[in-house]
Amino acid sequence: PSARRPAMVYTAHGFHFYRGGHPLTNAVFVTAERIGGRMTDRLVVINEEDFEAAKRYRLVGRRRLRYMPGLGVDTDWYDRANVSAESARNALQDVGVDPDRPHFVSVGELSGRKRSPDLARALAAMVNRDATLLYLGDGPERATIEALAAELGVEDRVVISPTWVTDVRPYLRDAVALVHASRQEGLPRSIMEALALEVPVVTTAARGCAELAGDDRGYVVPVGATDRMAVAMDRLLQEPGDRAAMGQRGRRLMLERYDLRILIAEHERLYAGLLPRNDEPESSRGG
Repeated sequence: PSARRPAMVYTAHGFHFYRGGHPLTNAVFVTAERIGGRMTDRLVVINEEDFEAAKRYRLVGRRRLRYMPGLGVDTDWYDRANVSAESARNALQDVGVDPDRPHFVSVGELSGRKRSPDLARALAAMVNRDATLLYLGDGPERATIEALAAELGVEDRVVISPTWVTDVRPYLRDAVALVHASRQEGLPRSIMEALALEVPVVTTAARGCAELAGDDRGYVVPVGATDRMAVAMDRLLQEPGDRAAMGQRGRRLMLERYDLRILIAEHERLYAGLLPRNDEPESSRGG
């Protein structure tokens, strides 16, 4: 930055170009990011794929690029110890889920980008025929999911929350896993919240998802691989010990790397580094 303008910090919550995206669309968005990069004093990316892409495409100079693991998750709030078993049972019953049956949870918009219908397909492909799938969200794919569930014969085990949910904790607390089918993401907050609550994840390998779930905090499958997702869901259901261990490792990762306090301190250092020092001549202050 100079004396004539403030510093410009841009945080990309997932570039619109991504691995597996249409080549022409990707090229357009890479070009747009390069143009924007000329006016950016610091480009902040929140996942490893975007960090590597920003370097590969030279969106900004290396000195102006920063990697931060998201905006942080409040691990005190998302602590299963702060959510009672009774409140969890009541929340499930209120949306029509039997709390005595195993259930999986999806959190997010019901949209094409999220590939929300894939989760109903995975449920139908499971060996287990008792589990319920709870969608917490709404969107243009709602009617498609309802019709698909009926077609697959699982309409009695697919529940879409009838009301807007502002607190996902009681629904996730005793879930077998959070399930996530997206083709494009930045760094999914829903996965971070689940892991903080010691709930493992079954997710696609979309950007940001795999680095959160890893190979020991859940299962990662290719986008659209509903049969493999079903196998992972069955496995978690059959192995409560493994499920608990994955959840514990997930919370440990959130505490060590993604905790809100850590990210606030990182951002404070970033912005402090862009502020001019009082002992620095005005003409020499720069980004």
